[in-house]
Amino acid sequence: MNSVDSTSQGKSKGNLKASLPGTRLVWAGAVAFFLIIVSWVVYAALSGKNGALQEVDLKVYWDGGLIVRHVTPYYNSHYYDPLYMWRGTGKLALQFTYTPFAAIAFALISFIPLTALYSVSVVVNMITFAAALWFTFYGLGYRDRRVRLGVTLLAAAATFWLQPVVRTIYLGQINLILMAAIMWDLTQPDYTKNGKYRWWRGVATGIAAGIKLTPLIFIPYLLVTRKWREAAGCVGGFLGTVVVGFIILPNDSFHWWLQGAVISDGNRTGFAGWAGDQSLHGLITRLTGSIAGAQTTWLIACWVLGVRREISATVIPGQVEIASSTPSDGSVSDVSARPASPSSAARAHVSQSRWPNRRAQRGSGEVRAGSGGTDTYGS
Repeated sequence: MNSVDSTSQGKSKGNLKASLPGTRLVWAGAVAFFLIIVSWVVYAALSGKNGALQEVDLKVYWDGGLIVRHVTPYYNSHYYDPLYMWRGTGKLALQFTYTPFAAIAFALISFIPLTALYSVSVVVNMITFAAALWFTFYGLGYRDRRVRLGVTLLAAAATFWLQPVVRTIYLGQINLILMAAIMWDLTQPDYTKNGKYRWWRGVATGIAAGIKLTPLIFIPYLLVTRKWREAAGCVGGFLGTVVVGFIILPNDSFHWWLQGAVISDGNRTGFAGWAGDQSLHGLITRLTGSIAGAQTTWLIACWVLGVRREISATVIPGQVEIASSTPSDGSVSDVSARPASPSSAARAHVSQSRWPNRRAQRGSGEVRAGSGGTDTYGS
């Protein structure tokens, strides 16, 4: 009789485990995400060379790392700032378009043979894509690990084939890695299980901004949402990357930060009239047929649309509005601040009453003074 009871109890426990919240969700998510990955592998196999992968941006990272390590022919000791004098290799001859600190970080991956690095990049991007969703759902209040894993895998399966994701994988970009780091950083609870305060929140976001300037948008966001310590951590992390850059690459850092490379020619990353540039500037450039011919029309259009936007903007009292868009197709790794336009990457509004040089030769980003608004050109 006891053996029969124990057997029935074991079966009931097994059935209970199978019916626990999230268990079926995990299985559904795992199957869905597995099938999506298989579909990408099949596509990569059938599409031929450069069909699913053309990791030219990863090659730029690799080149930058080799320059930091003084590996020839990438490094040329005759250049004052060899990192930004490097003219690239291959048909595209893409130049390094990131901060000096980014090159220092990329020096770590430059030890990996390039062919192997291409494969590593695909795997890491897929993992960090899922990780970013995992942290996001934690921030949304999903505490049950099974439920969170299930919705993470389902969301990853549903969004994997979206253009920004597959394009990042296609070019071997670092976007998904930085996104995962930022989501982990800003969704952490204030205190650990041991009751210790996480004073370092925001630092990882600042370091991410030191690699790619786009995450700097989180500084005004954190200030607007009154997360003072996180904002301070972000600023501190970013300034730390600048200091490291000056220590290890003083000449390149001087050129980048003090001689205007950071605000110089945005065409360094590609022709502004390229069809992939879906910003207002790119559209007008294509219509006029030249960059020079587009400038006046573009500036007038930005001013008119910016004024109209300011007049028509409405905000719910006490609520923060973040409007984000990416005018390019995500294939150009660049950051530009431009006058307010329909493609503003982030704008924060708060209705509470108490919230009141020298020639630049080369650069990664394009920053122009204007009426405000930050534009993400690329991803």
